[in-house]
Formats: sequence, structure tokens, C-alpha cells
Amino acid sequence: MDDLPTEILCRILNFVPQHELMHVCSKVCRRWNTALASLPVDLCLKDDALNVDDLKALTHCFRDSQSFTDRTTTGEFTDECAGALVSCEKLHTVAIRSGLGMTNAGLEALSRLSLLQHLELPLAKHVTDAGMELVAQRCTRLRTLN
Repeated sequence: MDDLPTEILCRILNFVPQHELMHVCSKVCRRWNTALASLPVDLCLKDDALNVDDLKALTHCFRDSQSFTDRTTTGEFTDECAGALVSCEKLHTVAIRSGLGMTNAGLEALSRLSLLQHLELPLAKHVTDAGMELVAQRCTRLRTLN
């Protein structure tokens, strides 16, 4: 495996389920962890419950990801969750299904994603116009805000 080019390793890892990548493959060795960080995967939480620790581990493993989708059925996407996403500097799409727990502090964290183009927050009840204005000012590439 040591002689396998990183590009080939990345292609192979693309076939492994995200949960296995995060909890198993990232712990194999430093080389695999580095390869995982460069994978252009779409981050997607789709377990039954939103878990901040899992989100932090996911964003740590896949720092070069370009999109994040929260498809969890229970739990709330909080300001702490938004803060965890900031480590993925290349995110351009963020879709949060369960944003009931997010406030303007979470929007302030998301506003640090300079490449952000699409932001969906259908259930964010605790954000104000001031928080949305901050996102609009800082995320100059923003095209859609729902």
C-alpha cells in the first residue's frame, strides 16, 4: 500500500461510506488521514440524530469539502455546529435542515466561509435580519439564501 500513488488511494477511498471513512479509515495511518482531508466529498449528516462531536470529526476528516447537507431527523443544528463547519474553508454550499437551535452567533461563524455561494436555513427561527445582513456582507460570493 505504501507504493500506491495518493491519487489511486483517493479514488479507492471514494467508494467507502462516509461513516467508515471518518471512524475507521482516518485512523489507519497519517497518509490515509492526509488523503481523506483532500477528498472533495460532499459532507452529509444523515443519521437519526445530530451529534456535534460527529460533525467536528467529519469536518476534521474532510477539510477540503465543498458542500454540507444536514439531513438528520432529530436534534438541532446549533451555533457550535456552525462553528465546526468553519474549518472547511472551501465550503460553497451549506444546507441546514434542523437549524432551530442556531442564532446570529451561528450566522457569524458561517459568515467566515468566504467561498460560500448557497445557504439554506429553512427552520432558523432565532436569527435576525442583522445576522442575515452580516452573512450577506461577508460572503461576497453568496448567490442564494433561503
